[in-house]
Amino acid sequence: MDPPDTSIRLPKVGLIGVGLMGHGLGKNLIDAGFPLAIVAHRRRDRVEDLLERGASESSSILHLAKQSDIVIGCLPSMQAIESVFPEVIGSIRPGATLIDCSTTDPTTTARLGAEATQRNVDMIDAPMLSGPDEAWEGSITLLVGGTDDVILKCRPVFDAVAGKVIHTGQLGSAHTVKLLNNAITMSTTVLLSEVFALGAKKQVDLRQLYDILCSGYAASPRLIDLGRRVLEDDHDVAVAIDVCLKDISLYNKLAADAGTLTFVGQAARNAFLLATQLGHGEQNFSRMPQVLAALSGSNLEIAASTTADDTKS
Repeated sequence: MDPPDTSIRLPKVGLIGVGLMGHGLGKNLIDAGFPLAIVAHRRRDRVEDLLERGASESSSILHLAKQSDIVIGCLPSMQAIESVFPEVIGSIRPGATLIDCSTTDPTTTARLGAEATQRNVDMIDAPMLSGPDEAWEGSITLLVGGTDDVILKCRPVFDAVAGKVIHTGQLGSAHTVKLLNNAITMSTTVLLSEVFALGAKKQVDLRQLYDILCSGYAASPRLIDLGRRVLEDDHDVAVAIDVCLKDISLYNKLAADAGTLTFVGQAARNAFLLATQLGHGEQNFSRMPQVLAALSGSNLEIAASTTADDTKS
């Protein structure tokens, strides 16, 4: 990234939510020269990292909103969105902009957008594709919904954090497209988990199975990532199972509101719901094959370990 042009006054940005994705957004905004304010987060280490890089810490969401030209929210749940964004809209100055980078219900986005308009506040929905590594690198794809003039005004912010920006239409359209995208990702996760669990039960060589799947039409970025994590026993949290449940549930609601059927979407939701009820909600999505294997009376960890050992010998 080129060094920032200090002769240009960049808008003051407030960032709410410095989690797995928000941490990377904050780092890249600072690197691009934006004055950045953040608020407390349960992961204090991420807050401290951004403070060391040049961010300032606001005492409250209200204080952050009042001092910002642009407020970016990157929130993990509908409960957080319903709690935080009305406060931001009620506090941010007229003429400022709220950017929602969360994955959320488009009807909620439309309602919040109407509330923002009443206060002469612009709003954009800007959910992200890819994961924490891409957010840190600044290579995410950003889907943005809103009017052309507001998108243009915020383009420097988007370019600072994303490798690709796609304008999907009016406010709410980006959240709609993100849910369609995530429905495929989450449903694929469940089906692949079933396949690995069944493969373990039938004593299939999981490494060979993975290589075969990657060489045919079953190949996908999710297969590559999930298979690698299973075989390498790498389950650092990138997307938690309870977040998968939230996203696929929102997709099913989107479909129900539109009057369309979701056979696969409902099945995927049932799988994530069961895993969450069994206490795995905060674990990474890559634990799903192990959860399903255990329910089927097999042990995926042993099968994957044995396969890896056989490959080394």
